[in-house]
Amino acid sequence: MYNYIIYYVSNHTYDQILLTTERVILKNNVFFEILLINDLHRSNFIYMNTPIWEPDDNGHYTTIEESLLKKFIEISRNGNLMDISSQLSESEKNKSSILNFDENVWYKSLLKFSNSELLELLKFFVAIEEQIANWQSYENSPAIKINKILKKRGINLDHETLLWIKENSSNRYIPNGRIL
Repeated sequence: MYNYIIYYVSNHTYDQILLTTERVILKNNVFFEILLINDLHRSNFIYMNTPIWEPDDNGHYTTIEESLLKKFIEISRNGNLMDISSQLSESEKNKSSILNFDENVWYKSLLKFSNSELLELLKFFVAIEEQIANWQSYENSPAIKINKILKKRGINLDHETLLWIKENSSNRYIPNGRIL
């Protein structure tokens, strides 16, 4: 669940709205976002369902743009993880919707990358979550999905990488996800 507070001026008064969104998965892997709008002064509630993604007609899932993932790898390899925002275009910063893709999409998108490239991506996703608010993903972090892929390949994160994650992330779920 994500909460946003929006301030706006209407009728020459200062009003505040609290927006809450939750992602819900319905039958056939159709994703919906539920938007709850709460006018904090009048306590009026408005509910809207907005479809945000669903599989194509053949039931095949999309993949994440390879060029985008390669850019993330390069940012990490070049040691630019402390200032990711300046390394991304506005369009790239707004691609946080990829965080909502399920594990099948991530797995399909990441299979072609080497172990070292996956480690760079893991670091990138740890760092971006701390720097750009709409990239926070908690237990759905791509870093967790990447770690699972590495484990399937027989690669465990080394002590140095685990310390780096601990120093650079406030997300308690990284690198292994939920315990139960």
